[in-house]
Amino acid sequence: MGLFTNNKKLCPICGSPTPRLLAAAIEGQNLCKECAAKLNLPDGVQETMLRLGDSDAAFAMEPANVKSFRILEDGNVLYEGEKGNFRNYKSDIKERLKELKPRIDEYKMLRHEYEIMEEMQRNREQMSGKEDRDFRDWIMEPDFNVPNPVEKFAVEITLDHPYWTGFYKETGAPKFDTEHPSTIDYLDDYTQKTEELHALAQNLMQIIDPQAQEKVIDPNAPTQSAPQAAPVLTEDPTVALPKYKALLDAGVITAEEFEAKKKQLLGL
Repeated sequence: MGLFTNNKKLCPICGSPTPRLLAAAIEGQNLCKECAAKLNLPDGVQETMLRLGDSDAAFAMEPANVKSFRILEDGNVLYEGEKGNFRNYKSDIKERLKELKPRIDEYKMLRHEYEIMEEMQRNREQMSGKEDRDFRDWIMEPDFNVPNPVEKFAVEITLDHPYWTGFYKETGAPKFDTEHPSTIDYLDDYTQKTEELHALAQNLMQIIDPQAQEKVIDPNAPTQSAPQAAPVLTEDPTVALPKYKALLDAGVITAEEFEAKKKQLLGL
């Protein structure tokens, strides 16, 4: 490629063209003049390139600039972390798939019946040599209208940086095969996707706080109810009063003590 070619390299930060000669660079990536001017590096300080996604877009920053992150599943937190805390929220995907399974099984049965009838119709047409154009009118191909358990994932990063305040990127979630749906196949795809996101979360925690321990939280776990107070045993006044009157007559208790006990039993 010649010196005067129009195919300039693009800045990995903002996507603008970079200078052909004497371009500022970070980890071998040429920067445009505007981004290079905003990166005021002290002598001897190296900046770390944090790359997210499969595109050429990247962030150039020190590890201290990454403050926190959240990885979301349809808006619900799946992983999150900040200094001193790394939380992994257990998903209820298996329960959601279990709820959808009867609808998927019903579709698969209808699909199987349709394919059998379609095969029988093809055989009849081959034997007669005629095409039955009314076939589609009296038998309809079943539609798969079961919703996917997860629509999208998202990565949200909070930054402490003079140039960028944060990063947000959405990424797709697995989808059912509309002709041959399977909860098992969906769970396999979901597991692979969340393992990739978990690896991203672990890498981000290595930047934020390598010493933080991962804590697994099950939001759907039954909460422990507070211990119930022991029931207060009350005495039957019709039984207790004669007993305390006998104690009074025997001189075991005083008249004042008897009157106090009488008021307590009668609720006075």
